[in-house]
Amino acid sequence: MIFRQLFEPVSSTYTYLLGCEQTGRALLVDPVLPTWERDLVALNALSLELACTVETHVHADHITAALRSCASAARLEHRAGAQPQSAPRRRAQPGRFLAIMRELKLPYPKFIDHAVPGNRR
Repeated sequence: MIFRQLFEPVSSTYTYLLGCEQTGRALLVDPVLPTWERDLVALNALSLELACTVETHVHADHITAALRSCASAARLEHRAGAQPQSAPRRRAQPGRFLAIMRELKLPYPKFIDHAVPGNRR
């Protein structure tokens, strides 16, 4: 198994490259739009063919490069329903979810106003 962690500094996000040495096929997990070409260079350097991309969640910190990085490959999405049911935010009603998130006092994601509209496309 081939594993690479690729960092994108503008949004402080990671893309993961997983490859199979036997088949020469690989997948990218959560590719980021500004660095899709870097990811393809990494695949080529390892003599891997991109089989698909995987989006693990809806992104508010960057725009996905899934469609750009593998226009001809299948695109897979991880559905929210596959998350552990024990997570309190997962079980919360919409109003309670907002309250939980406000209580966390997290900073406003600096890229969200760009990423959310971009990912709707």
